[in-house]
Amino acid sequence: MKRIMFIISLLSIIFISCSNSEKNKQKFSVNSDLNKQLPKVLFITTGVNFEKEDKDLPKGIIIAIQTFNKKGIPVRLEPRDVLFDYGFLSQYSIIILSTAKDYHDGDRKYSLTYMTNEELNNLKNYVKNGGTLIAGDNIGRNYFNGTDRILEKQELNPENYPLSEVFGVILKEINMQGYKVSGKINNELQGEFLPQIDYNLWTLAPYQIVSNKIKTLAMWKKDTDSIPAIIKNTYEKGTAYLLASSDFINPIVSGGYWSVSQIEAFYNYVSEQFIKEKEIAISINPWPNAHNSAFCVSFNPTGEIEHYKFVISRLKKINIKPTFFVNGQVNDKINDFLQSQNVNIASTGYRYLNFNEINFAASINDILRNEAKWQQKFSGFRFPYTNPGFAGLMAMDIKAYKYESSISANNFEFIHGSVFPYNLVISKDDFYKSTNILEIAPTYHDDYFFLYKIAENEYKTPENLQKDVLLYSRYLQDYWQYSVKPYNGLMVYLGHPGLSGYNETTFSALTTLIDTIKNDNAWITTLEDVADFRNKFEKINVLFEQNKDSYTIKIKAPKGISIEKFTINLKEKPDKVKAMKGEVLVKGNNVGYSIIFDAFDGQFVTIREEKKE
Repeated sequence: MKRIMFIISLLSIIFISCSNSEKNKQKFSVNSDLNKQLPKVLFITTGVNFEKEDKDLPKGIIIAIQTFNKKGIPVRLEPRDVLFDYGFLSQYSIIILSTAKDYHDGDRKYSLTYMTNEELNNLKNYVKNGGTLIAGDNIGRNYFNGTDRILEKQELNPENYPLSEVFGVILKEINMQGYKVSGKINNELQGEFLPQIDYNLWTLAPYQIVSNKIKTLAMWKKDTDSIPAIIKNTYEKGTAYLLASSDFINPIVSGGYWSVSQIEAFYNYVSEQFIKEKEIAISINPWPNAHNSAFCVSFNPTGEIEHYKFVISRLKKINIKPTFFVNGQVNDKINDFLQSQNVNIASTGYRYLNFNEINFAASINDILRNEAKWQQKFSGFRFPYTNPGFAGLMAMDIKAYKYESSISANNFEFIHGSVFPYNLVISKDDFYKSTNILEIAPTYHDDYFFLYKIAENEYKTPENLQKDVLLYSRYLQDYWQYSVKPYNGLMVYLGHPGLSGYNETTFSALTTLIDTIKNDNAWITTLEDVADFRNKFEKINVLFEQNKDSYTIKIKAPKGISIEKFTINLKEKPDKVKAMKGEVLVKGNNVGYSIIFDAFDGQFVTIREEKKE
């Protein structure tokens, strides 16, 4: 009964949210031929499941987001409904379908083992026209009514399974007891991928190849017997990868088969093959103006007005604009002071509630009450206790918030959160929704984790305080060096004015970090600017054509979408670069050269190669 009432209450807001959500998505069709488009990735998932205690994406999706985005390939998350919309699918170069545990709800409405012919035919046409499909085991093996397609002919073939031609194989169930999986995909991914199976494991496997363009990347092996396990097939203009199990792209820490580095190596192989086969000589830089990474400073509401003044004055001296998350409990003096300063203000709700314990009506009431208190429409939100609530996110979606900043990023001690923003797909109680709210993850450990004794007045000597500040500073430096910088990602500092701004000693952890980051060519900006950039970045499409001695780049984008200092990377030094409109800058970088220009619909950039003697 509780679940039924929850669903009924949601139905009352779906009609309100639908028109707003559709406007925000700004769907547009690019070109049925995907061969000239720089890669963009679509991952089908129900996203963050609020029936789980850990409100985070499946670990394999986090790995995909960080691996692709490092190469300037944006990743969009959507639930399965978009598989009915071929126009939407055609915007993306690579689609990933996984049946691994927790990637989808167990109900057949979400699980990708249950698929209609309409969905399968859309995927078939998508690959036929130049798309790349990555699919795990059992994708679409069942009709949507629950009937197993294999029951008809004891196999999946072109007559009962539209993807049979796409993968280039006929599939049947085989007991893999005694088999192991080994192969070579690239230099970083070779050897034994799965040890010998010592139990009955009936699984779909290719037993007949019907394509002459298949490449076997890994094999099931038992004595002298070999069966393809991971295959790559060229179908018409596109490419399809079929994995023996979705757990190859689900990390070992989540019960999968491959390590984080192995999954990264696989996605690197896929993107490199795409670029090679499409003969693309450029890549998109993930940040504007040729910046390698990005960095933001944010503070939660704790401390007295002198702490706020201290923090703001110190940051102004080094030209950094912080974001302050505020609630209704902030006193009027701090309120007036913040509103008089050139800082960004975002919301953390009015009453500092646990949003997991309140319903939709209470959530939206608290969000709107804080807007009334501060007399502004907020664009960003951070849940109290950095603990997202499903009803709160539904309310934020209706109110068209741009970003949320609660699901913290780690990937230093374990996999949690992403160092690249991603759009939130949320699910609970048989209900799911795709949103345009970007999750911009803060650093996992904040200043309270190291300096909580300040709040409890436990420091007896300056030396004891200095010791903890040094530990905090070391953590921040290591996090930047090992979790953010290698991925060309984003770091969001999460502090409290009453702790970071307690005195010069406590503030030194942040300023030392900033000194390091400035030397690493990072874009030091605000969370709102990151949200604006990444939202536009995901919507822009880059088409590439190579002529005899030049490249032509064409930008396609929805109406009103433009990015200043959009950056394209290439390996060779250009002789001449010219844009249809606006200035073009050329900068050297650590792997080649960056071409910087303003990107908008219809923009053309011609890059002439330097003549080699």
